[in-house]
This record gives sequence, C-alpha cells and structure tokens, in this order.
Amino acid sequence: MPIVFRSVILILGVLAFARAVEPAIRSPVALAADAAGGTVYVAEATTNQIAEVDLTGRRVVREFPLPDGPTAVVLSPDGRQIYVAAGVAQGLLLFASSMMV
Repeated sequence: MPIVFRSVILILGVLAFARAVEPAIRSPVALAADAAGGTVYVAEATTNQIAEVDLTGRRVVREFPLPDGPTAVVLSPDGRQIYVAAGVAQGLLLFASSMMV
C-alpha cells in the first residue's frame, strides 16, 4: 500500500479513536500535512472544524472551530499558515499557526 494511503488510514483511525467517546459524527473531507510529516490538519465537515493530529502521538492535539463546514485545507510551505475553504458564504479563511490555541 502506498505511503499516502497508509497515512490517510492512520489519520482516520486516529480521529475515530480520539472521538470514540463523543457522540458527534465526524466527516473528514480533506487533509494537509506539514513538511516533516509529523502533523496533519484534517477538515471535519460535520463538526465545522479543523483537527490538528499529532501522528507521532496518534492523537488530536487541537481543534479549530469554523463558521461553516470546511471543504479544503492547505498548509503553507513554511507551516506557519493554514488556508481553509469553508462554505460558499464564508470563502477562504486563514489561520496563523501562532494564533491557533
């Protein structure tokens, strides 16, 4: 199995495990990985948020609420900004990694 598919399966498995105790249904629709491959940002359409997943620790470390369901996520080459397409009305959202808590 190519590395990309293994990574996606791992990410979806991490999200499923981390969310097992929550009743909300998650719908991962897009993801973006940092250059080192240690962090992945997953767009969750049903919950209107981005989940930051630590692949080494296999856990969700942060969640970023959005005003509408995300459809795409892209990480800047330097890893300092995250671009999110979230619904037709909201357009493109930009997060600076230093502002994300």
